[in-house]
Amino acid sequence: ISSVEKDFYVLTRGFVAVEQKRQVIEKGGDIPAKYLLDFSDSEEAENDGVLGLVNSSNENIPIEYSSYNNENNEFIINGNITDVLNDGEQELKIVTSRNAVKIQLDIATKFIYDAEDLASINESEKSLSGFYLLMNDIDLTAYLSEGGKGHNDGKGWDPIGSYQDVIDTNEATRYSFKGTFDGNGFVISGLSAKRKDVKSFNFGLFGYVTSSGIIRNLGVEG
Repeated sequence: ISSVEKDFYVLTRGFVAVEQKRQVIEKGGDIPAKYLLDFSDSEEAENDGVLGLVNSSNENIPIEYSSYNNENNEFIINGNITDVLNDGEQELKIVTSRNAVKIQLDIATKFIYDAEDLASINESEKSLSGFYLLMNDIDLTAYLSEGGKGHNDGKGWDPIGSYQDVIDTNEATRYSFKGTFDGNGFVISGLSAKRKDVKSFNFGLFGYVTSSGIIRNLGVEG
């Protein structure tokens, strides 16, 4: 039996940090995510700049998807990074000579600005599994009123996600909401309906949501 003795060192100070760890971009959008690095505790690392960007598995992300401005210590992730990363919450690391700085990049399937954007989540099985971010308050009153695109012959709002009353569980929840809807602290108001059909059994802004679905930071009135 043989043994090897080694010394290990743990960093306790002098870390590179980041301001506003979480940034959000829209899939297919041209607005990048910008992270401001703080080198105040490690000036030596500031001279070295940024060495790279890796994913949660420590795999390198090609350099063409990001850039670094050493004049203002701003690390930029380009919108085209959605070519190699999926929609949703991504845990990434900006690698410096001192430490790897953890950041979060949320890739939204779509930014939601108005009633039509909101209703579009119901368009397909795929869209019902997307990642959505509400960008402002939305009043549905005009959209659901007579003459509005969501009037629906007086039935009113079509809930996002539905349940089908069939024996096959997968088929029953095929068109349920399975994605993430982040209300971003905003409120959706003017929600109304007057219906006596199958969608009335699971009525709300969202109709049927599976256990994988997430709805958060959202206010609803009506």
